[in-house]
Amino acid sequence: MIQEMGLESREMKRGLLGTMYYGHWNMPRVGEGGIMYQVCAIKEVLYKTRIQRQNTKKVATIISEIKQYFTLQHKNLVRMYDAISHEGYLYLCWQFIDGKDLSDILYADNEVRPNKTERYKWSYEVTLALAYMHDNNFLHRDIKSSNVMIKMDQSGVRIAILKPCQHMIVRELRSSDLLSVCRTPIYMAPEIISPGEGNVDPDTGEIEPLYSECSREAKSADVYSLAIIINEILSQMRPFAEVNGNQCRWRKRDIFIVVTDITTHHRRPVIANVFDISIPYDVIEIICAAWNGFARHRPTARYIADALKIALTSHEFANLCFEDQNCIDMDDG
Repeated sequence: MIQEMGLESREMKRGLLGTMYYGHWNMPRVGEGGIMYQVCAIKEVLYKTRIQRQNTKKVATIISEIKQYFTLQHKNLVRMYDAISHEGYLYLCWQFIDGKDLSDILYADNEVRPNKTERYKWSYEVTLALAYMHDNNFLHRDIKSSNVMIKMDQSGVRIAILKPCQHMIVRELRSSDLLSVCRTPIYMAPEIISPGEGNVDPDTGEIEPLYSECSREAKSADVYSLAIIINEILSQMRPFAEVNGNQCRWRKRDIFIVVTDITTHHRRPVIANVFDISIPYDVIEIICAAWNGFARHRPTARYIADALKIALTSHEFANLCFEDQNCIDMDDG
């Protein structure tokens, strides 16, 4: 199907959500005329179910919402180039990142493990990417280690790049509910796992009310997931590793135990300084504030980025580069 559209591409892998291709995106040269071929990753998704056949207007609405991602340009965020609907298929064209998932870097036996400086740097870069999304009123909704790419920049330094949530896009296309939830349970905020139960203020017993899309409270669910992944990067241990032996695959019974404890007993992953006592206490305080069980008590992603910068520069990491570069080079693929 993708060849019928005249796109130059080759298949990279197949997954539950569709087929991923490596290809070229034809990008018009602004102000110069002509076409520039941009290397990209193309996701092919079959979406045309019975519901979509009956409601093509909904598909058009969702694609219109997807194209709002085009405005996001940040050094630490994978850029989206185009979204095309063709004969029941959706083609998502992303910036191609020549790198590996963070989860592979942290846990694969044949990978060079990150040193302490890299771990702090990646934590800060992921936070910057999320802060940029929230500043522009975008939610991520599936922050986890497999949605972070690690690649070499032009100077040979490994940097972290956050991938937008592909699961969200696909589930919105295949579901009758535009606001379908699409997070991974061990990274999910309590109020997402169990609305009305996991969002109870432990001090007052107050229940967090339902909130609107992109509100401060909606963004705080991303902040909770951010805290989980920062703790994971610093500790180099999967969330709740003590339950499943730090394995990548989870049994349904173990997931049930964890999500029940998250919502009813305010359980959180083992804090990172248990594995590395050199982690500054003020960094641990930031993590604990960000995974607070009550959404309104969590800081914003921007506050966390600023707090991490202050905390790390006050310790032995003063030489880290704390740039917040909002624009990325289109040719840096």
